[in-house]
Amino acid sequence: NLAAHRNIQFLGWQTNSPQLEIDGLKGQLTLMIEQGKTLARRDPRRGDLRRRAAAKFFRLSIQLEKCSDHAGALEAIHDALAVRRSGLLYLRALERTGRSQNNPSLIDQALTRQMGLVVDPNLQALFLVDQAYAAMALGNTDVARAHLARALELNEKCLPARVSLGRLLLEHEQWDKLLAIREDPSGPSVPHPSDGQSWLRANDAWRQGDIHEQKRGD
Repeated sequence: NLAAHRNIQFLGWQTNSPQLEIDGLKGQLTLMIEQGKTLARRDPRRGDLRRRAAAKFFRLSIQLEKCSDHAGALEAIHDALAVRRSGLLYLRALERTGRSQNNPSLIDQALTRQMGLVVDPNLQALFLVDQAYAAMALGNTDVARAHLARALELNEKCLPARVSLGRLLLEHEQWDKLLAIREDPSGPSVPHPSDGQSWLRANDAWRQGDIHEQKRGD
């Protein structure tokens, strides 16, 4: 029964035995899935059962990863998301798995779904920057450029987006666009000698002048 499998999981946790905990979790999930099939679609108990099942799948993925079963761990995360599609915790786990497995497609998939759950434009901009990195890893520079441009539309002061887009434009010698994003979005200002950032602004101004002179002939 469910309690017996839960005891096996607990024993695995107590003895630091991932395999024993995996056995207990799989036993619980098998019974929970069977229980879910017996509940009517509108039964209020379904919601609680789905939440608990998703948490069990997530715990299972962690233990499978400890046993170096990377494919099984990824499958368990997908199972958790099949039960709780908007579970941010599980989407973050999917992203981490993509990074650990060096899988840009999986990273992009996880980031796209996470972005749909946040409303803060600053956070959305950062998600887009990460999506751009994934696109660049896949060799999709046009997609990466579009993500970075969109990030700057959401937050014109997003430094990672400005720097990364600048590098892409520099590589493709798109000087006019490069100069446009190097402009200070807060507007022109004269650095004060006491300003600790004045040397950075001066260096940036010098660089813009260098682009005009060396690349555009101005």
